[in-house]
Amino acid sequence: MIKRLLKITGICVAVLLLILFLAPFLFKGKIVQIVKKQINDRLTAKVDFTDVDLSFFRHFPRVSLGLTDLRVTGTGVFEGDTLAAVKSIDVAVDFMSVIKGSNITIHSIQLDEPRIHLIVTRDGQANYLITKPGPPAGSGAAEGGGGSVQMKLQRYTIRDGYLSYDDAGGNIHTEVAHLDHSGSGDFTADLFTLSTDTKAAAVSFSYGGVPYLNNNTVSVGADIQVDAKAMKFGWRTDGVTVNALQLSSDGSFQLVNDSVYAMDIRFKMPSAEFKNLLSLVPALYLKDFGAIKTSGQAAFEGSVKGTYSPTQIPAYHVKMDVKDGFFQYPDLPQAVRNINLQLQVDNPDGVTDHTVVDLRQGHLEMADAPFDFRLLLKNPLTSRYIDAAAKGKLDLSRMTQLVKLEAGTLLSGVVDADVQARGSVTAAQKQQLEGFFAAGTIALADLGYRSKAYPDGVEIHKALLRWNPNNVTLSELSGKLQQTNFSATGSLSNLLGYMLKSGTLGGVLTVKADKIDLNKWMPVDTATVGGGALGSAGGATAASGSTAASGAGGGSGAGSGSVGGSGSPSGSGGVPGANGQGGVAGVFVVPANIDFTLNAAVDQVHYDKTDYNKVKGVLLVRDEKVTLKDVRMQALDGTIAMSGSYSTKENKKNPEIGFSYDVQKLDVQKTFNAFNTVQKLAPIGKFISGTLNSSLSVKGNLGKDLKPEVNSLTGGGTLEILQGLLGHFAPLDKISSTLNVSELKEVALQDIKNSFEFANGKVLVKPFHIKVKDIDMQIGGMHGVDQSINYAINMKLPRSLLGGQGNALVNNLASQAASRGVNVNPGETVNLDLKLGGTLTNPQLKTDWKGAAGNMADALKQQAMSFAQAKADSAKRVVKDTVAAVKNQALGAAKDELAKRLAGGGDSAKAAAPGGSAAPAADAGKKAAEAGKGLLKGLFGKKKDTTAH
Repeated sequence: MIKRLLKITGICVAVLLLILFLAPFLFKGKIVQIVKKQINDRLTAKVDFTDVDLSFFRHFPRVSLGLTDLRVTGTGVFEGDTLAAVKSIDVAVDFMSVIKGSNITIHSIQLDEPRIHLIVTRDGQANYLITKPGPPAGSGAAEGGGGSVQMKLQRYTIRDGYLSYDDAGGNIHTEVAHLDHSGSGDFTADLFTLSTDTKAAAVSFSYGGVPYLNNNTVSVGADIQVDAKAMKFGWRTDGVTVNALQLSSDGSFQLVNDSVYAMDIRFKMPSAEFKNLLSLVPALYLKDFGAIKTSGQAAFEGSVKGTYSPTQIPAYHVKMDVKDGFFQYPDLPQAVRNINLQLQVDNPDGVTDHTVVDLRQGHLEMADAPFDFRLLLKNPLTSRYIDAAAKGKLDLSRMTQLVKLEAGTLLSGVVDADVQARGSVTAAQKQQLEGFFAAGTIALADLGYRSKAYPDGVEIHKALLRWNPNNVTLSELSGKLQQTNFSATGSLSNLLGYMLKSGTLGGVLTVKADKIDLNKWMPVDTATVGGGALGSAGGATAASGSTAASGAGGGSGAGSGSVGGSGSPSGSGGVPGANGQGGVAGVFVVPANIDFTLNAAVDQVHYDKTDYNKVKGVLLVRDEKVTLKDVRMQALDGTIAMSGSYSTKENKKNPEIGFSYDVQKLDVQKTFNAFNTVQKLAPIGKFISGTLNSSLSVKGNLGKDLKPEVNSLTGGGTLEILQGLLGHFAPLDKISSTLNVSELKEVALQDIKNSFEFANGKVLVKPFHIKVKDIDMQIGGMHGVDQSINYAINMKLPRSLLGGQGNALVNNLASQAASRGVNVNPGETVNLDLKLGGTLTNPQLKTDWKGAAGNMADALKQQAMSFAQAKADSAKRVVKDTVAAVKNQALGAAKDELAKRLAGGGDSAKAAAPGGSAAPAADAGKKAAEAGKGLLKGLFGKKKDTTAH
């Protein structure tokens, strides 16, 4: 009996194990169907995953549901951008809910290697707002076999995560790499404690272009008291660590409604050791920080209290004090000593203009050389009162005796500064600075920097900046960058006002350089319009501008050109296709508050495979536009004169471009290979050897990849072959073989001039005359950048040049014309109409007697009408795109206005009202808030509420 019972039990266990083993395969299709339906019903983004894995053993007695290689990509303006990529997701779900299939109850979630990239555009569009509006209560959305998902979370985990957040409008960038985070608690209760543990190997945060954290290690351990009904979270912890700095924190955070948050947060450094605060300096913390000798005291504390909403921000306070700070690496001979710092930032009511930054004392001694500085800033948005000074001498060559630098890094040179400024800079907008005092000098001597990343390094042999209330004068600047020796003089006006967001930065610089190799400065891209003349001359001028600007203490940025992203740290995987991150440089938006003139002269510019000599020109940055004026150079055995422009004033996504050139006595083959515009617009140049004169004028737009939108280009020009030889040209070979005229296989050209227009990807060549021996030809027609051709040729051909095949063709054409009632009598000269179609590489030829089937004038007239219509369509499209861009900019301006009202005081703050100009930004903020609150409610709500979110 016992044996039978054991046998039955064994069989039952075996059957149960078999069922548990087979069940994942039996129910896999149903689970996949439910998961995909839930995703598609809830999100507007594109979601894909490679596999679904089911297991009854991994989280027994619950079922484990796993997704592999999940990827979420955007739509609309974020088309192709990856919002999230997760290596694997492991979800523990209730077994019976899987069997029933109507509701799946989730108990735990684990994410392995998630890569999340959040983007907010300048006009307030966010790539993470991808949830569709939820169905109304009682709508029966869960019916029909689709099922629903309910949260009964007890634990969630993130392993080796990566997160980046880019807010173009708010000028905020955050990056978190190698993130490990976990949380546990009874998420179904109204009141519970959420135990969290967070560690991140590299955290960076910048606001307004100022880096506040730079690859800092961060860990946070906290028990958070959650009130799910009130959506309020409170904590008290000593477990916040940034590098070696440990902080205690307590406070609360509450979601009042969809767009209002109440917070009361305090933090403080419990230790008084200077070394802990010193660890916030990345260059020091990353190099044997544990061995550094330190002494001195430090204090660090702060608070944030108040309400954040679309119309207000909370008050905040930060205080930092350092007394008698000292540090020295044990294996380096010099120390940094007597570090004294008193810094306090206060905002009493959340109005940004009421912020006071008070750096009362700043002092340090590097290798016994003292350096003193101070700064007081009040009302940063209105009166912008500043009282600042810096004095001291820094010998950079001694830095290696003070601080451990990366292997291969060399520093040298002396910086000697003695500057001070005091007064309000608001008047800078009106160029009335009588009440503002500024004076002093900054001198650089034998400054040098070289590293593994920049092996060529940069050298500033000499530079002197003199300050006065009106401008900063740059004199005696000379140096070397990317093997280019340069010198510059000039001045910058309203530099302080510009740095404090007041008024326009003006400047005039004159730059001279010997040789510039643009292949080292920028990637060669032959698909970009003007890749020859415009690319090299513009690049040379801008490159010289960058050199001068860098020499001027980082000045205006007027010389900067490309915009790139930082990407994710090595090994973190990054986010494929993320907008502007670690990829090709995007559209460079020309600043609105720059008025800069650069006069440049370069002995030689090398770009791609071409040298341009004696390059001179003027670069203007003004009214959101970069303009090249009167650029002249010698190249390709001739001379080039050109001008050009690049503007983002009307269209930030598709910049407007325009350029023109006039070239004289250039080698045709060299010109064809150097100018991609010639390759696109005059492809016949590939088959001509000789010299040419040419003029060209182009207008159009660039795409976000900085390549021209071919169909937007319009313009025209002339092409004159002074002397040359045309051969191995397929259309000419077709005519020669069809007519059996060997003289047309290779044609000598002399003083051949034609003019052309182009629009919508088509080039219209106006009729021109050419004579080959005794053969007269009038040629006109149209070709496309896609290599298509459609030409009409009126030919007067001596019959004596025809061979047997050609004569047979002529007699046949005469017979065909007679059958149509056209009487022709082939004499000594044959008048033919030729129609050349197909493509450059595969031409098609039709022949007829002149006037027998229409004439050349009629054919060209029809082509001209078609071209004019295409040109009009192109113009309409440009206008439409521009109007759309202006509308988008209006939304951006509304967001900027809202920011001002948030910041401002006085009438500006009172002016903010519902439905006003701040509405677009408020709506964007509200959507983000709704998304965030929906997620939190989904986590913290009770079972009966979770299906609605």
